[in-house]
Amino acid sequence: MKKNYFIVFALLLVVFSFKITMAQNLKYCGQAEAEERIRIENPKLYREGLKAQQELELQTKAYNSQKSGERGTVYFIPVVFHIIHDFGPENISDQQVYDAIQVINTDFRKLNADTSEIVAAFKSLAGDSEIEFRLAQKDPNGNCTNGIVRVASLETYNGVNYFDDMSTSNVSRWPRSKYLNIWVVNSIKSGAAGYTYRPSAVNSNPNLDGIMVLHNYVGSIGTASVQRSRTLTHEIGHWINLAHTWGQTNNPGISTNCNDDDAVSDTPNTIGWTSCNLSGNTCSSLDNVQNYMDYSYCSKMFTQGQSARMRAATISNISQRSSLWQPGNLAATGTDNANYLCKADFVASRTEVCVGELIDFNDISFNNPSTWNWTFPGGTVSSTTIKNPVVSYSTPGQYNVGLLVSDGVSNLNETKNNFITVLPTTGIPLPYVEGFESSPTFPNGNWFVFNTDNAQTWEVANVGATGSKSIRINNFNNPVGAIDEISSTAIDLSPFVKVNISFKVAFAKKDASATTDELKFFASSNCGLTWVQRWSQSSNLTTVPAQASPFIPTDSIQWVQYTISTLPIAYMNSNFRFKFQFKNGGGNNIYIDDININDYSVGINEQDEFANHFRVYPNPFNEDAVIAFSLNKTESVELSVIDILGKETFIYQERNLPSGEHTLKLNKSELGMSKGIYFVKLTQADKVMIKKIILN
Repeated sequence: MKKNYFIVFALLLVVFSFKITMAQNLKYCGQAEAEERIRIENPKLYREGLKAQQELELQTKAYNSQKSGERGTVYFIPVVFHIIHDFGPENISDQQVYDAIQVINTDFRKLNADTSEIVAAFKSLAGDSEIEFRLAQKDPNGNCTNGIVRVASLETYNGVNYFDDMSTSNVSRWPRSKYLNIWVVNSIKSGAAGYTYRPSAVNSNPNLDGIMVLHNYVGSIGTASVQRSRTLTHEIGHWINLAHTWGQTNNPGISTNCNDDDAVSDTPNTIGWTSCNLSGNTCSSLDNVQNYMDYSYCSKMFTQGQSARMRAATISNISQRSSLWQPGNLAATGTDNANYLCKADFVASRTEVCVGELIDFNDISFNNPSTWNWTFPGGTVSSTTIKNPVVSYSTPGQYNVGLLVSDGVSNLNETKNNFITVLPTTGIPLPYVEGFESSPTFPNGNWFVFNTDNAQTWEVANVGATGSKSIRINNFNNPVGAIDEISSTAIDLSPFVKVNISFKVAFAKKDASATTDELKFFASSNCGLTWVQRWSQSSNLTTVPAQASPFIPTDSIQWVQYTISTLPIAYMNSNFRFKFQFKNGGGNNIYIDDININDYSVGINEQDEFANHFRVYPNPFNEDAVIAFSLNKTESVELSVIDILGKETFIYQERNLPSGEHTLKLNKSELGMSKGIYFVKLTQADKVMIKKIILN
């Protein structure tokens, strides 16, 4: 008979899984520190946990005294994975989550192939817990889900689950009476690979109930590995009332652990292992080193005693474990059947392409359809029954995509209108000038917005550096960590060897404290297939002092112009594209205006000097405007007006003009101009300058 273990230490056990390097150097969590913090900072929760632990132990003894142990009934537990991410590797794939579910079910049902490797002394003791885990297929409101929730938040770097307002788990949580919550994060402050609370410790605090785990310890594929794949098995063991095999601490390998116990009769006393010594004998008997609740990293089994202890906790009302597997809850969470087809959906590898480029379409319907019928109007493949087809388009335009899925019982369809935009292989010509005066909404045929969190994103603003429009993100109300992109249509740079790209930015902080807001500029030489960062600004992004209320620029001096003149010759092709990416680090609103791309063969200083001698005024104008420029010597000059569609009207072509100041009147009637945006282009020898003008 095993020694009685200490209830006080078991009571509020904050259990840590483990973090391992390839050399198996483990890092353990601050379990003792967390337990002490609860005792000191929340004595009421501590006392309630003591009472719940005593009750659960009595229920476990009563369960174990039954002859049958109520075996033969499989308990199904609905699960939801909350992937808290910053768009990094922690934003693991659905496939990695599915793999994790398969791993834990294989382990809990003793279906893992490596049971054949269990040492002879313990092979007959290996237990099937008859507990299985199913990804939820209905959310708390009864809506369709695949049991995976993705939330962009900087909390992914904290991995904290505690009883204050700073808990990472506050970002996304479903009722613990209906689901096992698992939070996947980038890092955990304590250095753990994962941790949870045992049922008694959180009986009176549902917000703490669940498992926090690093992304690279979830499943065996993707960012994880086979070596780390049993972490969730270990943590779920804690979640349903198992201790470590050596007892009630996170510290294996200590001789005094022989005096402690895990309250399970068929797991021998041990000091615990961080290596796979299958002949280890630390407390006068052979150690069960291959147990999932050890740190050996060669775990392959639960014992029958552990399985019975977990089943006892599963049928207990402590922390509402018994409500999870009830038929009513399984129906409410969509886990009463293996699959519940409730939504047709799909994604594409790209939604903006040039003519002839391939697009991978992938079915992401919920849950597990057996047949697919795709329709691609205008595509090189107009229809197909392949699950994940590849399609291209031969004509520019916007195209709908449809998908009908079936599981043999239900038929669901999804049509996404104007889902694919096909751009011409030869983009719009220079000069490229965008002031957003004629772009009322986004996205449109010339601009494409990427907004994964569906929060605030790029939109047209009624304020501009020039004119009355620009684009902005209402970043004042955006979640920290949000990343939003806006990308251009294709632009033809093939006639040139060098271009300059300029744009104006207005941005403020909310207060004087440091923020991590960052604006990046990316370029693509292949119509958006690949992107390369060419510019970024973070610490010096602010253009005005901090603003306590939502920032709106009110003066031209609140805008700063940036110029990029370092694009390699490889980008000088017919389907160049660019995009801006903004990452919210806690700042205020951001604005962009006056995006210009021009052919320049002179340096920046020469351009600036040239610009000072080329003026168009007034701007905006109603009837007439004045064009003024000066020449240092007799030179060949060409002057034209270009409308928003690129149509060029010459005022005069390649004529020699003497040195000195030159002015001429620009009359809207003579040039047949209507209200809108125009560009005055002045070519002087080997220099080109363009001014945007607005006709009211």
